[in-house]
Amino acid sequence: HQWISESIQSVLGQSFDNWELIIVNDGSTDNSVEIIQTYLNDKRIKLLHQKNLGPANARNYGISKCNGEFIAFLDSDDIWLHEKLQIQLQFFESNPHIGLVYSNYNLFYDNPKLTLPLRQSNWFHTWPDNHRLLVYDFIGILTVVVRSSIIKKLGGFNENLFGTEDWDLWIKVAQFYKISKIEKVTASYRVHPDGLSQTAHNHFNQLKKVYDLHVFKKNVPKHIQCGAKAVFNFRLAKYNLFSNYSLIFIKFYFRATIFYFRAKINYLFKKNNEN
Repeated sequence: HQWISESIQSVLGQSFDNWELIIVNDGSTDNSVEIIQTYLNDKRIKLLHQKNLGPANARNYGISKCNGEFIAFLDSDDIWLHEKLQIQLQFFESNPHIGLVYSNYNLFYDNPKLTLPLRQSNWFHTWPDNHRLLVYDFIGILTVVVRSSIIKKLGGFNENLFGTEDWDLWIKVAQFYKISKIEKVTASYRVHPDGLSQTAHNHFNQLKKVYDLHVFKKNVPKHIQCGAKAVFNFRLAKYNLFSNYSLIFIKFYFRATIFYFRAKINYLFKKNNEN
């Protein structure tokens, strides 16, 4: 893989150097293995092999072989910044009650030195993180550091999901443990056409699977359910706008707006009742 060397170098360049790098070869058919083998003289780097079973399975295999107290994730085309691990592990030392830490990250195309800040949606920003996380995924996996005991206890990534397995896991972590954000950029995400992409239809199906698992249930508060429906319909509206389906766009946008205001109103009612 043409970018894996840059990813490995970004780990080797960490200011915190007491790490192990477990690389899972998920049935690759390119020259990735040959590139990785040039780094195996460093005893901190291990290479595992499996047939192509997808990212969730590959990550779970890697997790099963981890020995450290903390786990971080890096896909073969992304990059960690020099002080990523040091910054986040120092945060854990100062905040021992935290289970997962994430941060901001940048985007880049060809040159990792030419980055753009990620502009994330700010839906329902006054809500607690564990409520917002049920509505949409705002955590970049390349920025996450999480206690390994937590991930192993929760059973790792759901291998029935594709592209949303990380969101599903963060939701489960946030149900039982505190999560926290560091307002620093610790990683860079490579934007390229060969990434783990899906058709829009499959993508929306995978999103709906997570909502069905965690949100559209009787015990989930109304404001969260309405918020999820608002975001889902906004995304459908945006897709149809860019696909030049203007009438369908209007339908989903109208639905999204209704659910958005219902979510805000239900949240206010909830807050007032608590007070």
